[in-house]
Amino acid sequence: MILYAALLSSLVVALMRGGSLRHLAMMRLRCGWLILALVAPQILIIFLREGYEDRYWVGCAVMLAVSYCGLAILAWLNHSLSGMKLLALGVVFNGLVVLANGGFMPVTPEALVRAGHSEVVLELERGMRVVGSKDVVLSRDDTNLWPLSDIFVIPKRFPLAGSFSIGDLLIISGCFILMQSALIQKKETQGRAVPDSPRGHGDR
Repeated sequence: MILYAALLSSLVVALMRGGSLRHLAMMRLRCGWLILALVAPQILIIFLREGYEDRYWVGCAVMLAVSYCGLAILAWLNHSLSGMKLLALGVVFNGLVVLANGGFMPVTPEALVRAGHSEVVLELERGMRVVGSKDVVLSRDDTNLWPLSDIFVIPKRFPLAGSFSIGDLLIISGCFILMQSALIQKKETQGRAVPDSPRGHGDR
């Protein structure tokens, strides 16, 4: 939720700075039509209320892993765009930690408590997925590539409380730069300086 809210904020900031959605059509994005197809599985998993049951586990994990791999490839294909390299690196970081931990993003019980989800910690055992998210509950010692997992927390006293990873931060930064570059077009110089004409022999 934090990630999607930040991406929406990037779009709003670009529009407030005078950007236009029309400029998105002029952005040269290779295979851009794949974005929705690759993001859709992640959204589906978030809203899949029964996703923590065994019969759904493998399917959700595979969808999430494929989604991250596809997004990383797509971002690299468009690495010439402003901010896309940061975005690609963030997707790779998230994909690595997801693949290293069974197909879901690890989050510690302590991080969930700080984010105001104490009731979730009481209901779930180690290794169970947090319903309504892409997270799986694991202790720090049980988490592979722990520094890349959801180690950052917005406490529950703030809006949009939750946990996020360094990969999320890179994705947000890359998307912010991309939005500002794509929606805000620099105005071209209206006129050009006219070079002085060479003086003829009759000039004084």
